[in-house]
Amino acid sequence: MKSLYVAVLFFAALNPSVWASNHAPSLTAKDLNGHMQKLSSLRGQIVVLSFWATWCGPCQEELPRLSKLSEGYAGKNVHFVAVSIDEPKDRAKIAPFLQKQNVTLEVWQGANTDTLSSFGLGDIVPGTVHCR
Repeated sequence: MKSLYVAVLFFAALNPSVWASNHAPSLTAKDLNGHMQKLSSLRGQIVVLSFWATWCGPCQEELPRLSKLSEGYAGKNVHFVAVSIDEPKDRAKIAPFLQKQNVTLEVWQGANTDTLSSFGLGDIVPGTVHCR
């Protein structure tokens, strides 16, 4: 689990504009209950965003580990969000995927590869970034 934390910091270090800034790119997405969520509402907290997709093999390994890592930060000023880039036609697969992988992270949906690019992550998932 410690290696995942190091990996999160490594990815954040690769994206100095998000790492060094108090302002991450704008992100608005729906949670799994259909409610709109805004990244800006988490300002003042350390936020770990993990962009992923149900069809992504490496995501199947990363998300459960990130979920376990988040449990270690419960009650602290750190917020973990898994942001799906699944297309609308595939979003019905998200909840079963999370249950099968035993992922307990907060999940938002509706992002895409343009969203990844705006965070400096290119266009390949998984992509993880730390922001404030």
